[in-house]
Amino acid sequence: MAAKYLIIARELEHQLRLGLEEGQRLPTEAVLCRQYGVSRQTVRSALGVLEEKGLILRRQGSGSYPTQAKSSRQIAVVLADKEEYLAPAALRDMRKAAAEAGFTVSCLETKGSRNREGELLEQLWHQRPAGIILEPITDVLGCFQGQLLAKIQAAGIPLVYLNGRYDLNAPAVLPDDAMGAGLLLAHLSLTGHRRVAAILKSDDSRGPERFRCLLGRAEETGIRFHPDNCLWYSEQERQRLLEGDDWLLRRFQESYRRDCSAVVCFQDEIAYRLQRYLRSLHMPMSLVSFEGSYLAQSASLTTLGFDSATPGTAAVESILSQLAGKPPADTLLSCRLYARKSG
Repeated sequence: MAAKYLIIARELEHQLRLGLEEGQRLPTEAVLCRQYGVSRQTVRSALGVLEEKGLILRRQGSGSYPTQAKSSRQIAVVLADKEEYLAPAALRDMRKAAAEAGFTVSCLETKGSRNREGELLEQLWHQRPAGIILEPITDVLGCFQGQLLAKIQAAGIPLVYLNGRYDLNAPAVLPDDAMGAGLLLAHLSLTGHRRVAAILKSDDSRGPERFRCLLGRAEETGIRFHPDNCLWYSEQERQRLLEGDDWLLRRFQESYRRDCSAVVCFQDEIAYRLQRYLRSLHMPMSLVSFEGSYLAQSASLTTLGFDSATPGTAAVESILSQLAGKPPADTLLSCRLYARKSG
């Protein structure tokens, strides 16, 4: 349980964000002591937290005052590419959830550039939005913006990672991959498959996590999933594929074991392109994938969708929860299976 002074600091920060104007004094230390039933030292420690975040100015003999006017009602979203196939739906959900709470959403793009990511985070630190939703870049390779992220959090700006994370200092919205792997493998088992291959992304933390989940759930569903039957690809190889280079698909076709009758794909995007490629070679193979999208519907792919809240909605709700003074916590999204012709 958090120390009492940290709880008080969160509640006071929430009051500041609700609209104490610049120049309007906070309650005195004596009033706060009575209000919370704590000592003057506890109240001073709480005010010290707000001062370190740059939210108040403490004047000797006068009191504590907000350092800025009513806080922003804008949530900043930093994505790799707002036109990327899952992004438009996520942004639509974010804007809807934000609008219902009286906020707006602005979207910034890194285009996969770490330098650009750093520039945007620096910009947002100065602008002080109501919160930041950040989609990490190839997060398994580490974080290059640690100091900036620490500055953002020290300033009291709520931060939430979307579909990955750089560190454990901020909450993340993540799919329940253990549940998803179990649903996909159980479906393949029921449809008669016994040996499966996989094609997963190596520089996205969801890739290794899905690999571990497939290994863990294979035996209980009667499926054999051997590590040698997993082909790994990077963001660079994905870009080559999107540009029309089928080298990655040829590599999969040449390397997977012939006794595998189905393949689990990292996302609908790779499943969609693999399906077209294998059909062009008249090679029958069942395909299933994580993270349902419009591509799954158009290609009749067996895939996973989200059971209730979508990633975009959950990310905004995480920001709003932090603004309300609640302790930050990860959001694990449950999923459901959509069985179609491909599986």
